[in-house]
Amino acid sequence: MTKKWQIFLFFAFNVLTIRLFAQVSSPQVSCVQVLANGDVTISWQQPADPLAEFTSYTVFSSNTLNGTYTPTAIINSYSTISYTHVGANATSTQPKFYYITTTSNGSTTLPAVDTVRTIFLVITNPNNGVAYLQWNPISNPLPTSSSLNYNVYREYPTGTYTLLGTTTDVKWRDTINICSYFLNYRVEIADASGCNSVSNVSGSLLRDFTPPIPPSIDSVSISSTTNQTIMGLSPSSSSDATCYVIYKRPVQGFSFLAIDTVCGNVPTLYINTSSNPNGASETYSIAAIDSCGNISTIGQSQNTLFLNQSYSLCDKSALLGWNPYINMKDGILQYNIYMSIDGGAYSIIGNTTQTSYTQTNLIQNKTYSFFVRAVNTTNTASSTSNKVSFYSKTQPQPSYVYIKSVSVQESQDIIIEIKADSTKYFRGIAVYRALDVAGPFDLLGSINANGTTNYVISDNNVETSERTYYYKAVIIDSCGLETVTSNVSRSIVLEAKSNSNRTNTLTWIDYESYLGTVVSYNIYRSVDDVFNPAPIANVSGSLTTFVDDVIELVPNQGRFSYYVQAVEGTGNPFGVMALSNSNIVDTYHTDSIFVPNAFVPKGVNKVFLPMTQYVEKTEYKLSIYDRWGLKIWETADDSEGWDGEKKEGGLYAYLIEYKNAYGEYKQITGTVMMVK
Repeated sequence: MTKKWQIFLFFAFNVLTIRLFAQVSSPQVSCVQVLANGDVTISWQQPADPLAEFTSYTVFSSNTLNGTYTPTAIINSYSTISYTHVGANATSTQPKFYYITTTSNGSTTLPAVDTVRTIFLVITNPNNGVAYLQWNPISNPLPTSSSLNYNVYREYPTGTYTLLGTTTDVKWRDTINICSYFLNYRVEIADASGCNSVSNVSGSLLRDFTPPIPPSIDSVSISSTTNQTIMGLSPSSSSDATCYVIYKRPVQGFSFLAIDTVCGNVPTLYINTSSNPNGASETYSIAAIDSCGNISTIGQSQNTLFLNQSYSLCDKSALLGWNPYINMKDGILQYNIYMSIDGGAYSIIGNTTQTSYTQTNLIQNKTYSFFVRAVNTTNTASSTSNKVSFYSKTQPQPSYVYIKSVSVQESQDIIIEIKADSTKYFRGIAVYRALDVAGPFDLLGSINANGTTNYVISDNNVETSERTYYYKAVIIDSCGLETVTSNVSRSIVLEAKSNSNRTNTLTWIDYESYLGTVVSYNIYRSVDDVFNPAPIANVSGSLTTFVDDVIELVPNQGRFSYYVQAVEGTGNPFGVMALSNSNIVDTYHTDSIFVPNAFVPKGVNKVFLPMTQYVEKTEYKLSIYDRWGLKIWETADDSEGWDGEKKEGGLYAYLIEYKNAYGEYKQITGTVMMVK
């Protein structure tokens, strides 16, 4: 072969090789878009054609993947990168399948890169309030320039598509929140080339069966101006929630009862105008109703703070108590306590995590008001209680306590009579005793109050004849404190002495202290242990001595007992006219017996009769003996004498036995001459 032919063959081979590798490849489909009328627009990426060998694109289509593909269009323009298949009817019951080939150099056709299909969207409606969407990708795998995320759109209202969300999956679950509406959906996926693959539009008549998400209560509080329950509301996160149902639980019940329904522009605050938060804690909850009438479950309940108080007059303190606040958003941080005095501004006085608080050092005769506010941990929500008020009144005290009398009894006990104001409550009366008016006073005892005016206490086993005792009474109020004090009164000490002239002198310490003064003293006397019920004398209250002439009482034993009685005059402001007795004292007179030495039965002195003075008559005995020592006569009556009847005159012996006023037993012996 000549060199010339070698050169020719070299060039021919290279030209053939260049032409073989210069054939235009079939394009990569980027997007398949189903139009609203069912037509399909296919978009592709322009293949490389460095030698301008392009002849045409041929678009093939089929109703099934493995079916017969027929040419749908031949496109002779190299710069064309999309084609709309008119009449594709891609909104029917299945997708459309496409591939594209490229012809170069007039007759050389390269096979398609891949078969693509329209995104065929299918809606399943099981009538449970959920729409199930499923679709196919345009190819598997997706074109290398394709996004991996599908955008799901829903048409509502008509003509307005709203993006529901994005997914890499080929299915979607849409919970319906629109009541009974024919809803259309479509799916799109973007490509880096700038086009979108769009599915057919698929729709169904769908109904919302899903209840909305329950709303919540931020807090339940009590309005300081209206004194009504006010709730802060947080709306349901369900967009189709159109109404809120307000529930209240009865105080004595467990089930919530609907009290109101609020629709439309739901307020952030709700006031229950029929509430009564001053009577008890009120518990509320709330539910949402959507546009289809579905009602949510009842949300978490919250309650008002019901504040009550107990004022301790004795401790000058107020104990505040309230129920715990439940289910506050973010939890309870603390309870703040607020106080107002006499209608002034409220100020915070303390805080606690407990449900009680004690305020001390209250001032009497003031009006105190309180309320409590629960605060959450983030200081974003609070609940205010009802207000409580009270007047810190002064402890009511009896207007008086008065010792009516201090009177000594025959038993030598002292009885103290007391009068107290019964119009005011008090716990009791403390009675004190002293040996001097200046004290010190020691507690004798206490008397429990019984709601009456008059009280009595006894001071037992005291030396009533040796000294005077001073007494005072003090009211014990309802707090156990001693308050009102009485007058100081003392007992009367009486002394007596017998005189040789057959008189007795009485001396006493005057009585203290009647508010009506001592108008007089009654003098009482006992002869031979028998007191005359009537006084033997009444002397002026200014006197403290009395002389009693007992000369006419010599036939008696000779022991005389006395007591004086102080008589209160008029003018006592409590209407009392009291009597107070002294101690009882005894006086004794010396016994005396005159014995005659002779008697004449038929003469003037017909009987032998000794004359007795101050001799105990019940212990008297006179015995007569003859000369041989035999008892011939006897009597126990000091008024009976021996007449010597049936006896001869002569000398006889006698024996007189008796007991005197001091209680001494004595005997007198002697002889008497009977003259006949």
